[in-house]
Amino acid sequence: IGNATTDPGSEGGGIFCSTGQSSIHNVDISGNQSAGPGGGLHYRMLSVHDWGTHTLSNCTVVGNSGARGGGILCEGAGPINQVLIQNCQISQNHARGGSGGGISFDNCNPEIAYCDISDNSTTHFGGGLYGSESSKPTILDTTITGNTADVGGGGMYVDTVTTPDTEFSLTAVVLC
Repeated sequence: IGNATTDPGSEGGGIFCSTGQSSIHNVDISGNQSAGPGGGLHYRMLSVHDWGTHTLSNCTVVGNSGARGGGILCEGAGPINQVLIQNCQISQNHARGGSGGGISFDNCNPEIAYCDISDNSTTHFGGGLYGSESSKPTILDTTITGNTADVGGGGMYVDTVTTPDTEFSLTAVVLC
């Protein structure tokens, strides 16, 4: 999938998911651009009717750019929202003007397992990963390396200043 959106209000350069649940398997989400958030993929679950489980597995999310969440942006309406990202390569994505070069999480509880999150960048916080708005991601057996952020948190940034109940759970993670 390689696409572009040019309207500043547009979301999800490659894929935009906003309701219920989705399963995306064995897909190459590369070379997408969004003038708004979610360069490669944007999960947006903003009401109780949107809640469900979204699964992304065995995918590549490479070379995408967006205003925030260069590779993937997950925004939810509460902690019940579940996003599963498994066995994926998330690399060479860029967030310009916002946080989360590889992945950005706002108010949802993603699980990231067996992924490679590398060589992503942002002009703000969280080159590899950025979490805020009460997000509680679980990350296991994942490598986070070579990511850069102009302001802070090259590998990952957890915003606990504005949202004190944001936390990350890390198990067997390589962060360098």
